[in-house]
Amino acid sequence: MFVSAMTLNEPGFFKYVRLVQHSREYELSNSIQELPDFIVALIEQVSDQLSAERRDSLRVALLEVVINAIEHGNLEISLDEKAAALEAGKFENLVAERVLDPKFSKRKVRVKLQLLSDQIKIEVRDDGKGFDWTNLPDPTDLENILKVCGRGLLIARRSVDKLKFNRAGNRVTLITYLKTPKDKPS
Repeated sequence: MFVSAMTLNEPGFFKYVRLVQHSREYELSNSIQELPDFIVALIEQVSDQLSAERRDSLRVALLEVVINAIEHGNLEISLDEKAAALEAGKFENLVAERVLDPKFSKRKVRVKLQLLSDQIKIEVRDDGKGFDWTNLPDPTDLENILKVCGRGLLIARRSVDKLKFNRAGNRVTLITYLKTPKDKPS
């Protein structure tokens, strides 16, 4: 007897087979305009693994980390430069200048999505010099609370289960654990 071809994700087809790892890697230019659509499409690939709330949290964290990789990593815009440009209404001009600058124009951001048996791991790596992630100003301190920028990593950290950096500070890994039985719809 022959079994007809079935897809791997059909429920009940493989009783003793489980996904161990699925991985995809993407290369992004320094265009911030396309990011929201890319991130929605990326998270859609694992949407059946997470509750709606956890999907939204992962989207927020990933958007913050990729924007940081572009602005602060690839384009080397410091927090002070960003704050001054935002207050002067010239931030978009600053980004546009840096994107066209030959020093920065060829730099890319790489996003690697891994679906593992117990977690979703997303690695974001930029071509910048990195930063000292161990010495970040606390955005909740009174002296920082009213600043126009500097909260992205705090938001990202609170939106995923784990946020890890490499030593150089040019690679960030987001980890979200897969849904538990209480997260699954009934």
